[in-house]
Amino acid sequence: MTPASPNPYRYAWKDIRDQLAAGESSAHDGVLVEYRNPVTGGSALPTLACYAQLLRGGSGTEEHRHTSSAIYHVVEGSGKTVCGDTVIEWNERDTFVVPNWIRHRHVNESSTDAILFSVSDKPILAALGMYRDG
Repeated sequence: MTPASPNPYRYAWKDIRDQLAAGESSAHDGVLVEYRNPVTGGSALPTLACYAQLLRGGSGTEEHRHTSSAIYHVVEGSGKTVCGDTVIEWNERDTFVVPNWIRHRHVNESSTDAILFSVSDKPILAALGMYRDG
């Protein structure tokens, strides 16, 4: 997502919500919007990627893993994330971590949408040729 506001480094929440509402779901992420650097077109920061993620009510993602780790903050809604054998239940305003290379999936069992914000170290791993997923 490249910001539409006059300040190129301001990411208006209304713009993000509009993109999430109009976005298509993927099997591993639900609807995912990446915050992009308006100058370079790359990740928001040179070493960190930032995302907004919509999990529609009653949906879940398929299990997957990647070499990057991520910190998630729950903006809206509730659900759970299954990391290996561990279940992390989360609600609005909670923060949790998915470590690198652990199989995980997100589940929204409620009838309302859930929105997660996450920060990942994917850009630095990709720059070093160390990013993988599967």
